[in-house]
Amino acid sequence: MIHTILLFPTYHMESKQGTRPLTFIFHQPGTVCVIQLSVSSIADSEGMEYMFHCDNCTCVVQVVDNKQRQCYPTAQHGAVRTKEPPPLSYTGPLATKRFHKLFTKLFLSACYQQIHQLTKLITDERSISPDIKVFALCWDAVSVSVHENYEHADKLFKAAWKKASLLECQNGLLLQGRVLRHLAHVNSSQGNGDKALKYMSWAKDRFYNATPSNETAFALHTELQIKRRTLFSIHKPFSHELYTAIEKEYEQLLEHANYMEEYEKPVFCNFFFCTESFISLEI
Repeated sequence: MIHTILLFPTYHMESKQGTRPLTFIFHQPGTVCVIQLSVSSIADSEGMEYMFHCDNCTCVVQVVDNKQRQCYPTAQHGAVRTKEPPPLSYTGPLATKRFHKLFTKLFLSACYQQIHQLTKLITDERSISPDIKVFALCWDAVSVSVHENYEHADKLFKAAWKKASLLECQNGLLLQGRVLRHLAHVNSSQGNGDKALKYMSWAKDRFYNATPSNETAFALHTELQIKRRTLFSIHKPFSHELYTAIEKEYEQLLEHANYMEEYEKPVFCNFFFCTESFISLEI
């Protein structure tokens, strides 16, 4: 939707050589993008360029997936189909031996106080990338929430989100999904099921183009925990449709869990147990 009405003047000039059409490519369904443009001229289909001046032209775009595009034929007019980008996976600082050594040997074996101390050391060190700092803040926030200090956990999650949104954060989209997934889990633990599902919906938007990994497996597991609580809630009627949907999603969970790291195999066993225990239920 363009808010500024484009008025064509009666005069024109020859099209400039070397100009190219402006193309925007979005790959994250469900996202609303706001594009601000400064238009100095408009060229017609014959290459003739018309003088035009606009100080503030705003275009709001609702990004849709391939299936939804069939419902918006006018949005396809003049569009150029491009190759989809490669699936997202952790790169840079989150794919180094230093990172794996830090989080597999230290954080996984640390207690609550040690995690807090490690996080402070990491976040205070300027030479450490924001990617690793986001990871540390998430661990700290989760450990704090286990002790039901939700207010402090919320502050840590906000700090993690802020760093994940920095331009210099190389894995920002995946890390935002991680923060949202943790927020969904914490809210579900407090009994805020509807709010937890909203966080999970936002997390899945970030993981839409992610390669199967431990991150996507944990995201699926968190969502299934939330849905499972909803399914067996005494405050809501039992839904056979939801039961069938959850059963299929457990199968998807195991598929993603196959891509988990070797040190996370015990977690895979837990995923498998949760899947079998749900499927074995007689409804």
